[in-house]
Amino acid sequence: MAMDSHIRGIDHVLIGVHDLEAAAQRWRDLGFVVTPRGRHIGWSTANVCAMLEASYVELIGMVDASAVRHDIAAFLARGEGGMGLALATDDAAGTAAFWRARGITVHGPQPLARRLEDAEGPVELRFANVVPEIAELGGFVVFACFHLTPELVRRSEWLRHPNGATRLRSCTLLADPPEPATRALTALFGEAAAVNTDHVTAFHAGGQTVVVAPLEDVRLFHPQLGEPEASAAPRLVAVEMEVEDPTRTRRWLEAREIPFEALPDRLAVDPARAFGLALEFLAPGATRSWQRRP
Repeated sequence: MAMDSHIRGIDHVLIGVHDLEAAAQRWRDLGFVVTPRGRHIGWSTANVCAMLEASYVELIGMVDASAVRHDIAAFLARGEGGMGLALATDDAAGTAAFWRARGITVHGPQPLARRLEDAEGPVELRFANVVPEIAELGGFVVFACFHLTPELVRRSEWLRHPNGATRLRSCTLLADPPEPATRALTALFGEAAAVNTDHVTAFHAGGQTVVVAPLEDVRLFHPQLGEPEASAAPRLVAVEMEVEDPTRTRRWLEAREIPFEALPDRLAVDPARAFGLALEFLAPGATRSWQRRP
């Protein structure tokens, strides 16, 4: 019997930023409700998040130079933007075993706590993370996250976004050539999750999709990115979210003079307003070819 990876989708995407307060305001301008700031206990980082139904967007930055987290420090030295991907696991130990059985060096499950600076007093969120070591990922952060306090992570008021965003549908990783990153993600997800089309591979889990694509295809999928920098190490370049009503989303963006392109089934925000990412708001039911499993 084949082992189960226990990967059940995308838990969250990580966007590295220099200034958390400024980043939070930029995200509010895009129409998101942003959580109170959370400090990673024992680390040099803090975050604010935009919570969705089963996933979220994490804006993460350095707040304490005395306890440097090398991966984000190195990333921010190159600039802001898509820094990493946290996969959702329903069994941290099971995911660690699945990866180790494939010959991957694994750290964890590792405990992590984040203390929210809530108006009613501090709230501690706890997680168990499983971190793989895969050379082909370069400096791109990928790990599996299990929530030990899921009841504290989402509040109803955090899910009522003025732009109508409800859930994260997919994210795109640019890797050129794509083969090393594709091999790495296949090892993490398992072969059954992967669908290959020419040079593009889509990894399906929990109704969400992680796409690995070379430069030529990224230009085609997300032309608003222009000529993004490409390397064999993957880089998060696009995030697609479903919204309740694209008309409502459009009105929000227009009222705040946020540049965007209106396409037949999506609104594509100017990447300059989203830390260099192609942020796209999809109509309910809208799909790209890679979001449909054969």
